[in-house]
Amino acid sequence: MVDKLAKLVITKNDNVRKYLAAAIARCAPVPDNRQKFGQQGAIPLVVEFLKSDDAEVHQSTAAALHRLTEDSMFETRKLLIAV
Repeated sequence: MVDKLAKLVITKNDNVRKYLAAAIARCAPVPDNRQKFGQQGAIPLVVEFLKSDDAEVHQSTAAALHRLTEDSMFETRKLLIAV
């Protein structure tokens, strides 16, 4: 599933982007999926979705990016607490 979603992130269609970002957000809680999205270079392309004028694209993209970075934020918090 991740491979197919990652291939679609090149789309410029906002309607597709909205649902694609939502699907990525649903897959991202699985650590292996987050890693796969990163390895396939999908994350920078998902960030590009934020250039859209569509608020729904922004909302689903924000959810996807949040979920894709959950481990990173947790690790950063652990480091900050340790200091």
